[in-house]
Amino acid sequence: MRRLIVLGMSVAAAASVSAQSLVVSVKNREQQKEDAVAYYALPKNYVEVSVIAKKTVRKVGPFAGAMKRLFGKDPKVSGNSELWSIEDVTMVRKSEPDANQQYKVYAPFTSNACLVSLSSSGVISGVNSASAVALPDGKRVKRGCCSAKAEKELEFVSNYRYKEVDEPEQEANDSAAAVVKKKPELTDAEFVYEEINRLRKIKMEILLQDAEVLQDRGVSAYMEEIEKTEAELYALFDGKEASFMVCKTFTFYPDKEGNIEVFRFSEREGFSDSGEPVSATVNRRYSGIKQDAAEHSKSGFVYRQPAVVSVEIKQGKKSFCSESMEVAQLGSLMKLPAGLFDKSDFKAEFDVETGALIKLSK
Repeated sequence: MRRLIVLGMSVAAAASVSAQSLVVSVKNREQQKEDAVAYYALPKNYVEVSVIAKKTVRKVGPFAGAMKRLFGKDPKVSGNSELWSIEDVTMVRKSEPDANQQYKVYAPFTSNACLVSLSSSGVISGVNSASAVALPDGKRVKRGCCSAKAEKELEFVSNYRYKEVDEPEQEANDSAAAVVKKKPELTDAEFVYEEINRLRKIKMEILLQDAEVLQDRGVSAYMEEIEKTEAELYALFDGKEASFMVCKTFTFYPDKEGNIEVFRFSEREGFSDSGEPVSATVNRRYSGIKQDAAEHSKSGFVYRQPAVVSVEIKQGKKSFCSESMEVAQLGSLMKLPAGLFDKSDFKAEFDVETGALIKLSK
């Protein structure tokens, strides 16, 4: 489906162009008797690459060294580490005005008029046509990346010395509400170990209550809080592990064929300059037809005939994604004679994303 952009005519763009009109590069013909009645640019393409990476962090618990002695087993996490992996890569072609392809339209004010339509960024979209046409450039699925919550989950509880759990209103559980204070003769690890055992004993006492007591909302909330506190304390021995997604966006200009470095990535450091390069491989598949030199030398409205290329994002031999797309700057420059539009008989529409001629009609 085509995407139509209705222009609020920068015209400008409504300009007079006669049989003596000229369309020249902004770089040339700076001294001109006629007034320039329109300025336009051709588009240049770039590619936006969106990367979703998975970061897995493992942190050793502060009491890991005492776990074997107190719990009789080794901790789950024995060393701090980070592991990164690229989960998804997508790309989408976008465009911007090409600073090296800007043109002036010259004409006396006494000439017949034709309309030069521009996009909001000044790219030519039509002659005697008020619509800017852009062909679809692909779709990108947006995914959320939430790292703040996961980072917080990796933090170890530090107020274990005076751990308190709010009690429910049931008399059966009054004993669980007492504040447990560290005994002077215990190390921190031993104190936390005793606190874990105390919480487990409270849970067992609650589970032995009548079914009616267990169904009470207050008791259920109390049990959840105990289990949460126990897990936080146990992690001081066992360590913590959490995974979360990190999103990054990169851009590159497909100005040439071959490999273009987009970013660097490492399994140990993630997005890092010390990582291995992730590159875009650009291969031209179709260049289009070049205009006859004699025709191209005449004054006229310059437009693009984009090249068709394949773009593959990969790291070494591993490919993440590939797309076929039109690229404006790798194609050819073409011209439509300015005199063709003098009497407003002809209309031309251009793709504002690639500069291609979409339609020429009366």
